[in-house]
Amino acid sequence: MPVLNREMTPEEIEAFRAPYRLLKQKGEVSALLRRALLAPFQPLKSYARGDGKSAPEQFAEAIEDAFYADGDNAGRHRLTPQNRERVLIPLLASRSDDFALAVHVYLGWLEGLEDDEIGELIFLGGIYTGISHLARGLDVVNRTFAVVTAAGSGVQFPEMLGKLKAAFTPAPAPPPSGRGAPGS
Repeated sequence: MPVLNREMTPEEIEAFRAPYRLLKQKGEVSALLRRALLAPFQPLKSYARGDGKSAPEQFAEAIEDAFYADGDNAGRHRLTPQNRERVLIPLLASRSDDFALAVHVYLGWLEGLEDDEIGELIFLGGIYTGISHLARGLDVVNRTFAVVTAAGSGVQFPEMLGKLKAAFTPAPAPPPSGRGAPGS
């Protein structure tokens, strides 16, 4: 299981969480997450509706309005941010999107989940979805905390999202070698 909280002092952990809480109070976290998570869908912008928003953007806004309590939405939601992440982490561990899982592991930790609880959530999900999901999920948790630890508390939330994206977004596949192509 991960041991990040046992490797850092409470003051070091707070140095990560305090700037995040400030962004939440300003209502900026949701927009930052939307930009980071929707970047792969930017080509779909051409399919925008009359208001200029693509279907993925509209979907993300609906999720934000329903589940992310920051800024003007604060206090409107019954599902706490911690419980939201307790649901999403094992759910995402059962899928193949390591970047989304890494973001929610990081968010859960910023929201106050302990690293060992995050490991238990991955374990619980893995019990029901298979050992491959359990192993990959724990690997993502450990790699997420390695990125966070290496970056240090001086890295602000938007930059950390960028570091997580770089660490968890696979490199594009190389173009085909041309073998078997007509005329070769």
